[in-house]
Amino acid sequence: MTLSGAAPLIGAAAAFMAAFVNAIAGGGTFIAFPTLTGVIGLTEKLANATCTVGLWPGYASSVAAARDELASIPRKPLTKLVMVSVVGGAVGGAMLLLTSAALFRTIVPILLGVGTILFASGPIVNRRFNPDGAQETP
Repeated sequence: MTLSGAAPLIGAAAAFMAAFVNAIAGGGTFIAFPTLTGVIGLTEKLANATCTVGLWPGYASSVAAARDELASIPRKPLTKLVMVSVVGGAVGGAMLLLTSAALFRTIVPILLGVGTILFASGPIVNRRFNPDGAQETP
């Protein structure tokens, strides 16, 4: 694949913006993924893998930066969160590897929609599980 014109600059700008958004609140894939598929022309599967590989250093550094906060979370809830994350990652990886490109292309908007709903409902869920009002600000 040869990129010409403004595509490389748009791709680079999207990568920096995605990293910036991830550093603040998460969700940088919502910038990077459409840029990779629409502007750069990658398939949905390749764009997904590219986002994952490209953005993981930011995720890792966020965990490292939040080490003290994570240490203050009781072990049982933290273990549950880690388990849900691992299972979610495994299911996502299996979907990526085991579905056809056409099926993956069809389910991507559904997955993005579900992700958007989960992201937007975060404060509601937080209030539900922290009724005493003890919640962190984003």
